[in-house]
Amino acid sequence: MPNVTVRFFARYAELTGCESTAVAVPPTATVSDVLARVRQTVPGAQALPARPLAALNLRQVKLDTRVSDGDEVALLPPLSGMMAYLTVHPISVESLLAEVQGPDRGGTCVFMGTVRKDDDVTSIEYSAYDEMAIAEIERMLAEARERWPEARVMLRHRLGTIPVGEASIAIVAAAPHRDGAFAACRYVIEEVKRRLPIWKKEMHADGTSTWVDHSGKPVAGGLRDR
Repeated sequence: MPNVTVRFFARYAELTGCESTAVAVPPTATVSDVLARVRQTVPGAQALPARPLAALNLRQVKLDTRVSDGDEVALLPPLSGMMAYLTVHPISVESLLAEVQGPDRGGTCVFMGTVRKDDDVTSIEYSAYDEMAIAEIERMLAEARERWPEARVMLRHRLGTIPVGEASIAIVAAAPHRDGAFAACRYVIEEVKRRLPIWKKEMHADGTSTWVDHSGKPVAGGLRDR
């Protein structure tokens, strides 16, 4: 049977009481099977998220990725600080789901906002007052927890220039039932649109740009600029 080394970091190392362990898995095992074996054999591992972020041999992978003898699987806690909410990289919905899902939360809602093709728009540039945005997001999530105590909600907003078809924001919510997940997710996206200090500039095919509001309408003074 293949032997796989499993590594734990930060909070996951605290939960399991170790930084690494070795597990034996069937020849056709996946990362998900490795996780299941860890839950069976490592004390404290039952408290790990249902779908944690994982890396295989130093590369982030999905849980259905096959493993081989001698492989190293790392289980990665969510990033902290600014990168928990704001990022310049493509958004991973899987990593967000890992932060909210659990065996007692059977309903999961995912909202993704993507840059849409609109006339000659080729991309949108997002900029933010980072520190204020982070504080505001934390307030929004705290409000959601107060309104729906059994729900867990997380969001990530991408900054910088984002081409048509890629996500600028993702919000995930998980609750014991679908009503709570839908309601919490909708509350957060509506508050994001209303309160978050993030600005949008549409980039056009002719090289011009336009500052727009959350609905895509030009803001005062937001005429095309070269």
